[in-house]
Amino acid sequence: MTPRPRPKKAAVMLWVFGGGFYSGTATLDVYDPKILVSEEKIVYVSMQYRVASLGFLFFDTPDVPGNAGLFDQLMALQWVKDNIQYFGGNPHNVTLFGESAGAVSVSLHLLSPLSRNMFSQAIMQSGAASAPWAIISREESVIRGIRLAEAVHCPHSKTDMGPMIECLRKKSADELVNNEWGTLGICEFPFVPIIDGSFLDEMPIRSLAHQNFKKTNILMGSNTEEGYYFILYYLTELFPKEENVGISREQYLQAVRELNPYVNDVARQAIVFEYTDWLNPDDPIRNRNALDKMVGDYHFTCGVNEFAHRYAETGNNVYTYYYKHRSKNNPWPSWTGVMHADEINYVFGEPLNPGKNYSPEEVEFSKTIMRYWANFARTGNPSQSPNGELTKVHWPVHTAFGREYLSLSVNSSGTVGHGLRVKQCAFWQKYLPQLIAATTRNPISDLVASLLERASAYLKEQGLDPFIYDKFEAGYALPVPSLFNVNLDVSDVRLFGLSNIVINRLSYGILSQRLTFDFSIPEIVFELGDLNLDVVVLSHLMQGKANGKKTSKMKSWIILAAIVGLSQARPEFSNTILDPNADSQSRDSVIEQLLISALEDLRQGMLTGSESYPVLDPYVTDSFTLDGSNYGFPQASIEFLDLTFSNLSTFVVQDASINLISLFAQRYRITLDIVVPELKAEAGHYDLKLQANDFDITGEGPATLTLKEGRIYGTIIARIRVGLGGVSINIESTDLKLGLGGFEPNFQNLFNDPGASIFANTFLKHLVPDLVELYEPEISAFINSLLPNALNGFITELRAAKNSRD
Repeated sequence: MTPRPRPKKAAVMLWVFGGGFYSGTATLDVYDPKILVSEEKIVYVSMQYRVASLGFLFFDTPDVPGNAGLFDQLMALQWVKDNIQYFGGNPHNVTLFGESAGAVSVSLHLLSPLSRNMFSQAIMQSGAASAPWAIISREESVIRGIRLAEAVHCPHSKTDMGPMIECLRKKSADELVNNEWGTLGICEFPFVPIIDGSFLDEMPIRSLAHQNFKKTNILMGSNTEEGYYFILYYLTELFPKEENVGISREQYLQAVRELNPYVNDVARQAIVFEYTDWLNPDDPIRNRNALDKMVGDYHFTCGVNEFAHRYAETGNNVYTYYYKHRSKNNPWPSWTGVMHADEINYVFGEPLNPGKNYSPEEVEFSKTIMRYWANFARTGNPSQSPNGELTKVHWPVHTAFGREYLSLSVNSSGTVGHGLRVKQCAFWQKYLPQLIAATTRNPISDLVASLLERASAYLKEQGLDPFIYDKFEAGYALPVPSLFNVNLDVSDVRLFGLSNIVINRLSYGILSQRLTFDFSIPEIVFELGDLNLDVVVLSHLMQGKANGKKTSKMKSWIILAAIVGLSQARPEFSNTILDPNADSQSRDSVIEQLLISALEDLRQGMLTGSESYPVLDPYVTDSFTLDGSNYGFPQASIEFLDLTFSNLSTFVVQDASINLISLFAQRYRITLDIVVPELKAEAGHYDLKLQANDFDITGEGPATLTLKEGRIYGTIIARIRVGLGGVSINIESTDLKLGLGGFEPNFQNLFNDPGASIFANTFLKHLVPDLVELYEPEISAFINSLLPNALNGFITELRAAKNSRD
């Protein structure tokens, strides 16, 4: 929806509806945007996406890869980016906002390498990817899909999914949706996102911990009584929809068991202890309210707080709120307070509708909320409008050390708090997991532990230590076809140390009926007879032979790669890239070393130029335009002509990595962070246009500036294939940028016009870290040369290892 008259480059707000990923639509009356658009002159867009099994069924097959609903949202983002300019919107200033599962979706777009660059900033209301219900494991998702197939009378064999999938395709949408639920706990929704290796390549909590997310402004928060809405529908007998509901102590203890079915008795007692009001543990009102806070903290508030805190730790501008206003015309019993989703009416301006019976104070409150949300969409700051006007109440930035938040209600708006429910969230996120890990035991785990201990003794009793193979053959190939293949055959192989079994972890899920155990053998010593080894690298054959008895602790990583299927041993070696059982962190570190080595080799190539390295010092671009709407100046722009960057070759590599994000599609993500200590930029000419307070400021002339430090950083998504013809790289998307690394440039001598100088000292200082995007052909050539050279370094190591064995 576009305001009238149609604006030019207005801020865009793109709404994602909620509903637990199992229900909802963008056309609900409560999402009517007419008042919000009319009051704030923003361009509003909403999207539809598939939900429930239609949107999130997952069988780990090409036909049912999961996350279809998220890919629907991705298509909507792409459409807005490509077309919103024709509706008066600014494609470079799109704010994604949503509530509940919609907020979880927004946060997942902040984390996804596929969508994080398609919007500018984000608002998340009562939801985040760090919520416990936001993601389920791939295994659990498959089990739920099989249960659905069984419920609609389809074949449901896990080992032969083809007939099951074909049968499900023939079922009506109604039949599928009506048979989805089964027996699930509170806030457990049947089909939700999973880590698919394409849209999401790691768990959200890991992405947050490793700062693998879009660096931008975010606004998020939760409501005071988040839990009651779900408790009312889950514990219907205890919580009738009437006034004066109380909960006895016995009912409270039973409800804690019902609401926390997957924890052991010790953990459950800890939850009871944490949420009991010990001044009066039998108070029925306090017991009732404690259940609300228990559910609300765990499923909503603490996840929001964790996401905000992780963002704040990296220096992003974060604004958090605690919504406390209960509407005058709220139809729910008064004790339900301010429930999940109660803020939506005020965000969309419903109180301004005269037919809705809101009080005058609530009308003004809704105007305040709309202004906060729209200001954030326009400038990235809820307190500041594009013309510099500030709201009556200043909304402070949420910092990692102060954890500031703003209370939002008719009576208490403007109150700044610190550390919202920080003690309760520490209980759920720090104390309780450790307590569960320390106290969880079950008979099946004990039985498996006993069997492994007996197996250790049995190996010795039966003379199976050492364990002897007359002949052993093995083969190994890297995931990229034709890149690296090993074939090995060894005679008279003897393995010592197999009986020294150490149990690391044992667990059994009663509901899933899955046993998980991890055991290791500290050291295996191999005694080898005759050895024949063939190594094929990029279709080049290398051969090696060794004769006679040799005893080795397997420091040779080529041999380890060949026999890795024989044991879980971790002998000392550095080249874990070839070990499919090595942890990903070790493997990634090797690839990072190769990539950094290739970048270091780039220094001289950038100065002299070669077939592999184009001359990039100096790097020249004809022109680029900075749009002020991205920085809170919608009527400002500056165009630089004949811009030249020099001293690029003095760069220092801070971080470089390459990660496989989709084995099936052979898709990789390359992450770069390069510092240029003395970056210089010169522009032959600039053209400035600025409109403010009904008068225009223009300027043009030569421009020269020197930056203390610059950064080339960002990500590249590419498909990499290796065949007989060599390496083929198809770059799908790039997000490389040249930033200022946190240093403010000196623009004092950039402009002669006084008005232009004012503009330079305000607008241009907001450029960190978005000075200019690099999409030029020379950069593409650099990237196309980057990976082959990394692979060449890898091949050199292979040859060196072979020569050392010969």
